[in-house]
Amino acid sequence: MNDDCTKMNELIAYMQREFSNRVYATIERFDDDADKIELALGLKLPQSYRDMVSKFGTLGVMGSEFLGTPYNPQVTLDSREDDTFADSLIAIYEVGDGSMFCIDTSIDIDGDNPVIFWNFGMPNDEELGSKNFATFVIETIWKELLEDGYDVSEIEHLRPANPGWQNAVV
Repeated sequence: MNDDCTKMNELIAYMQREFSNRVYATIERFDDDADKIELALGLKLPQSYRDMVSKFGTLGVMGSEFLGTPYNPQVTLDSREDDTFADSLIAIYEVGDGSMFCIDTSIDIDGDNPVIFWNFGMPNDEELGSKNFATFVIETIWKELLEDGYDVSEIEHLRPANPGWQNAVV
């Protein structure tokens, strides 16, 4: 497991301990959920996303929802009906206007795939969101913590180095 996955798991564990009423996971999930998503989409899932799906299904933290089972693969398959949504994308976070953050499996960065912002109905208008799924989760949770004014001194070592949210719409 890489450093980003380790940090993501540590931050989620912290959130479960300290904010149990603001963290939830899909109640019913199965060991082969990640395999089912891969098969349905015809894509290989990056390890950090596979880990999240296996442990949580869909994960909700502080109002942010990271899509896993049971929402995927259906959200991704439905999105493919739009001609501007590439078959290499995996929907992971809906923004609310039809736009979403997606893992782009067509791009390899150090053995992982970046998260991009897909702008609904706007061809060739993708923006880089984060270098990988684990970093996206970390950045999104940190954004929520900072916006809500929580003391983060205990988990300062998990602070993202170059937060992608500075350029993205979450």
